[in-house]
Amino acid sequence: MPKDRELLQRPRDGNPQGRGRRAAAQGALVGATFMLASLAGCFGHTTESRRIRDTLARLNAPGNAETHAMIEEPDHAGGNASEPASVSIAPDAAGRSAEEPAALASLVAVALSDNPEIRAADESVYAALAKVPQASAPPDPELLTRTLPEPAQYADGRNPFILSVMMSLPLPEKLDRAGRVALEEAWMALHDAERMRREVAAEVRRAYFRAYILDRTIETNLANRELLRGLIDVAHAEVAAGRRSQEDVLRAQVELYALDSEVIDLRRERTEATADLNRLTARPLGTDFPALAVLVPRTVRADRERVLARAERFNPALLRLQRQIERDRHAVRAAELASWPDLKFGIEWMYQRDREAMRALPDPQTGMIPEVDRMSERGMDMWAIVAGINLPIWRGRIEGGIAEARSRLAASQHALAAERNRVAARITTALADLAAKEELVVLFADTIIPQARQAYEVSRAAYSGGGKGDFPAVIESWRKRLAFTVQYHRSIAEMETALADLEEAAGASVAELEAQP
Repeated sequence: MPKDRELLQRPRDGNPQGRGRRAAAQGALVGATFMLASLAGCFGHTTESRRIRDTLARLNAPGNAETHAMIEEPDHAGGNASEPASVSIAPDAAGRSAEEPAALASLVAVALSDNPEIRAADESVYAALAKVPQASAPPDPELLTRTLPEPAQYADGRNPFILSVMMSLPLPEKLDRAGRVALEEAWMALHDAERMRREVAAEVRRAYFRAYILDRTIETNLANRELLRGLIDVAHAEVAAGRRSQEDVLRAQVELYALDSEVIDLRRERTEATADLNRLTARPLGTDFPALAVLVPRTVRADRERVLARAERFNPALLRLQRQIERDRHAVRAAELASWPDLKFGIEWMYQRDREAMRALPDPQTGMIPEVDRMSERGMDMWAIVAGINLPIWRGRIEGGIAEARSRLAASQHALAAERNRVAARITTALADLAAKEELVVLFADTIIPQARQAYEVSRAAYSGGGKGDFPAVIESWRKRLAFTVQYHRSIAEMETALADLEEAAGASVAELEAQP
């Protein structure tokens, strides 16, 4: 056989297959380059996601819930709890006359650690973070096959089916904007979690001070019940001596029964307040709290403008709306990018089945069968690179998406302005309540209660021993002493409640509000 014919009869499909592999490699390189460009912004998303996780971890740090034990607070006032202690409203070096009760601090720590609403808010943050890689990832590639019932016939064989891999590659900025929208929503969820913590802490404080008011009212009523029993004994003595009528005894007994009835209602309300505390701290609803010790009045020196400035920086509701505005800005840009087409890229492999061998006929003159070049009997597979774009021709849909995104952005901006007004009003109201309650505490402690106590003692002395005083005057002075003592403790609790409202609205603790800028 001649050497040139031998070379022609060697399998020559290696070079075409090599060319196919090179073409496939080139196509893969083009797709990989575009994909890397599409995913370039995802690295920044990962860093930002890590920041969110770290911030949430700091919120859940042990320092935010130091102990789960109910700590008994000392009786700061001493003596008879129904009477107010000597009150000094002058603040100390830190601006307060006393710290928050230890028992309350312990309850707040337990609530921050165990409250299920806080745990649910934390899981919402993790759920929002899980959306970031989903939003910034390109669509999945598609594996397609086409089977030809009637294979296409070519010179070197037949093509029964085609296998292809296709992938849609959006513009890199589209993926980046989608990822940033998801990131801003994760930040929003984080601020929601912080807001939930402050709301729960404020609710614990309100429930605690409600229980405090009820404890002091019950305690004061029971102490005054003994005073009333003493009055009944005095009235009995006066009636026995013939100096007073039986009406005085009956009047005092009616007051005693009314006081007992009020104590029954107060104990029911105390049970409700205890149930609220158990709910907020995720403890069994049957758990009881001991009677709360007397509070030492405290004050806060906080400038309104400075508190408003701190609220702008730290209030979680305002921070959430600021992130919402950023999210909507990214959404507007993403809607505008919808008018840009996406690249579609793929590789096709076309299988070629070997054709049937050619049967050469004998030479009629010589009768010999000539040699046949059998190279064309071997089917050589073919490769193809497929590229294309989608055609965003429906302008109504695109322009409608842009208009919707812009309206959502404007709505978020208005919502932020409204929330600023709401926060400013809450801070102003809380500061006004705080100042008013401080004045009332001083007034009750230094003036009203001492005078009411003296008026009661004078009227009782005037009534007993055949004096000129009458029993209704004694009862009236006794009522005022009871009411003023209860109002004193109520004013202290309402002052603390105003502090809790101020902390929640400002998004900062009392110590932070008092700190110098």
